[in-house]
Amino acid sequence: MYARSTKRRENNGRNHKKILCLLAEQRRKPLTDIFAEDIIYSECYGPEYHGIRQIQQWFHDWNQKGTVQKWDVKQIYISRNTAIIEWYFQCNYCNTPGAFDGVTIAQFDENNKIYNLKEFQSKCDHEYPYEPV
Repeated sequence: MYARSTKRRENNGRNHKKILCLLAEQRRKPLTDIFAEDIIYSECYGPEYHGIRQIQQWFHDWNQKGTVQKWDVKQIYISRNTAIIEWYFQCNYCNTPGAFDGVTIAQFDENNKIYNLKEFQSKCDHEYPYEPV
């Protein structure tokens, strides 16, 4: 059982890295290898996609208007079927640059595909109100 859970944790980490690479490189085909058919994907700024077809449509549409400039994974925590990933994202969308820190919570099914994914964002520019000037 330990070997199985260790292997699953390694695969979960690789799957999230695959997602980052797919988005950064603007590829579409392998999404079905990563996401379950009934995926629910909640983006950090409001949109929520239900099912692999909506994910594919969103992926296609986003890549028509945007480019990923940087998507760095800072940390990955994996427990059972859940991965928590901290990352930094930088892009150009509709000719507008943007960047933010984020966290993803991804849950994996028995086929090691993501069936639930939630993103959360934080400003990457921080203020230090109690630091001396």
